Amino acid sequence: MSNHDYFFENVDQMQSAGVRPEQGWVKMDIRFVTEAMTGFDEVCLFRASFPPGAQHQKHTHPNAAEFFYIISGHGASGCAEEEHEVRAGAFELIARGVTHWLRNVGADENIELIGGY
Repeated sequence: MSNHDYFFENVDQMQSAGVRPEQGWVKMDIRFVTEAMTGFDEVCLFRASFPPGAQHQKHTHPNAAEFFYIISGHGASGCAEEEHEVRAGAFELIARGVTHWLRNVGADENIELIGGY
């Protein structure tokens, strides 16, 4: 629980997280709003941009469900053994511990999304 009532920050002006391809983050720009920044331990928010060819490879979150909302772009999202198309307006919620991934399949447009866990 936070010791204050609110937190405000322009996410577009934040520094990109130092994620690396060998950790499954391929060509992505992701910015996290975390408990360490906000003092709120109930949620972690992120904004991500996936240029053509970018992907977040198969992974799980053992301690939290994850959600994301596609603002723009065209991608392929997978959960467990299934993969499906995602476009602007798509909302996805993945249960804790379930393998999932997301990749940009477009040729010339970034996928822009927000999400959290």
